[in-house]
Amino acid sequence: MTKQEFLTELRDAVSGLPKKDIEENIDFYSEIIDDRIEEGKKEEDVISEIGAVKDIATQIIADTPLVKIA
Repeated sequence: MTKQEFLTELRDAVSGLPKKDIEENIDFYSEIIDDRIEEGKKEEDVISEIGAVKDIATQIIADTPLVKIA
């Protein structure tokens, strides 16, 4: 999976959150990926190390206050 595919899937998975929260999380994971690539790791390896999009999205949603979701 490429960085762009990962970020697109993540964006889709958290689409119910406020736009600001979505963008903050996308920016966060984009920066993590970029930093690890700059350290010399392969893009596909970095994505694998980060984890499954579904698991990340579940955690992001769980960490978001209910007031923001409702």
